[in-house]
Amino acid sequence: MQRLHSTFSLAHLLMVVAGLVTFVAIAVVLRDRAAVLEVVVASEALDEGSPIARAPLGVVEISANDPLASFFVAAGTDVTDQFLSRPVAKGEPLLLSDLQAADDAPGRRTMTLSVDQLVLSGLGLRLGDRVDLIATSSDGASGFVVADVEVVRLPASEALPGFGAAAGASWLTIEVSEPQALAIASANATADVDVVRSSGARPLEHLDVVADGGGS
Repeated sequence: MQRLHSTFSLAHLLMVVAGLVTFVAIAVVLRDRAAVLEVVVASEALDEGSPIARAPLGVVEISANDPLASFFVAAGTDVTDQFLSRPVAKGEPLLLSDLQAADDAPGRRTMTLSVDQLVLSGLGLRLGDRVDLIATSSDGASGFVVADVEVVRLPASEALPGFGAAAGASWLTIEVSEPQALAIASANATADVDVVRSSGARPLEHLDVVADGGGS
């Protein structure tokens, strides 16, 4: 009978060991990644009533085994039409209990502004667009009253395309916080207030910002 010789060498053994080490390393990495949870934090201090979808937010990683993990807002959570129910400090994680639906948001108001029809038509505003308000005093000083606030109602002629602009008085309605409403009322009583279409950028730093729509 012919004797069979084993072809299993030291090289084969090293290959098997290397494969096992690689498998264990991958398993450890995957386990560690599975144990990490990304949560949402405030990149800047946020006021009560701030619209979360437009707030400056960041993401940090925490252990999924953290006993408080289930209380935090996870990255990817739908925050459309959600507002903050309390002030949140810079770097602080957002809690699920901080989220409030738009209908329940604290201190939200709608406010109607008088505006020239030519200006309104020239801006080409539609429902859901965002605007800034700039006040100019009698001595020529100017500053933002509010920034990045939402247009929630327009005259019927502006809500439908195809209507030509005509001179005369018109109006638009915006959604604001309580401090913003007071700032606008004060500005209207003491200065000329212009409506401009918002680009989403923060107001220029050298101007006097009375209230900021992105954080109130």
